[in-house]
Formats: sequence, structure tokens, C-alpha cells
Amino acid sequence: EERPNVVLFNAVRSEDRSKLFQFVTPTTKILLMVVAPKSKAIRLESVSDMLGHRVGSLRSDISEEALIRAGFPEEKLQRVATMPMNAMKLIHDRIDMVVCEPQSFFDMLGELGEDPDLYEVVLELDAGECGFMFSSQVPPELVARFQHALDQVRQSQEFLLLGKKYLGL
Repeated sequence: EERPNVVLFNAVRSEDRSKLFQFVTPTTKILLMVVAPKSKAIRLESVSDMLGHRVGSLRSDISEEALIRAGFPEEKLQRVATMPMNAMKLIHDRIDMVVCEPQSFFDMLGELGEDPDLYEVVLELDAGECGFMFSSQVPPELVARFQHALDQVRQSQEFLLLGKKYLGL
């Protein structure tokens, strides 16, 4: 936010971020969910049902922001600096659930030698758009040109095929 002329690829757009940055979207959509071990048989209807559980989150991540925005008290979160730390806490029963983007979290569990099939999504939180995030100093005309170019690319047959293959679009 403080450095001029910077762009990040595939950043998640949020209301708070939209106040600080300019966005060109969507490149993809992201689903934010709560994942727990199947063995705990946790059933949630809403974020308020999570209050009696130990909930892990990634500090300042969009998934944590979504959970707080949905009404979960920030002070009740067990916040960590990296998602592998959350995975290890979940594996070793130091938290009951974690708020995350589930596909990458399941992939990470596998990389850590844990069977992802032992875990399940217990609550869907939010869907967000990913895209190019530009610092506020980037000229709006340039951002508009990027948006126009992305809109054209998204209509191409190649994008549709790649999106289906790699992004589940």
C-alpha cells in the first residue's frame, strides 16, 4: 500500500483492500471455508456455532478477515504466521478447525504426510474474487487498460480451457 507502482497477481479482493488498492478482476474466484477432522464430527450451521471450538487462522489473511467479518471474535482466534503451522496444530489436536481455502489446505496436508481424506469442510464462509491488485498510485487509466485486456482474455477459448483444467471454472 505504501510503495508506488506495484502490482500483485491473484490477490483476493475484499472491501477493506478495495479502499487501499485498485483491482482488476476476476482472474479466479476463491472459496473460503472452515475445515476440521472428520473424527470430531463437527456440524456447524453458522459462524456462531464455532464459538465453543479452538479455531486456527492465518494472521491478516483474507480467510481470517472473512471470518471476523462474519462475526467471529478476533480475540478467540488462534492466529499463526503460516498455514503449515495451522495444519500441524490441526494434525496434533491443538485446534479443532481452521479457516482457509480448502483445496490448497488439503494439498498441504498431503505434503505433510497426512491423509486429506481424514478432513472435511464443516462450514462455507465466503467466495471472493482474485485478480491484479495495484497500488493506489498507479494511474487509473493503466488499471482500466488492464481490466479491458483481462475482459478480452476471459472471453477467449484458451482461457476457458485453462480455467476449466486448472481453476475449476
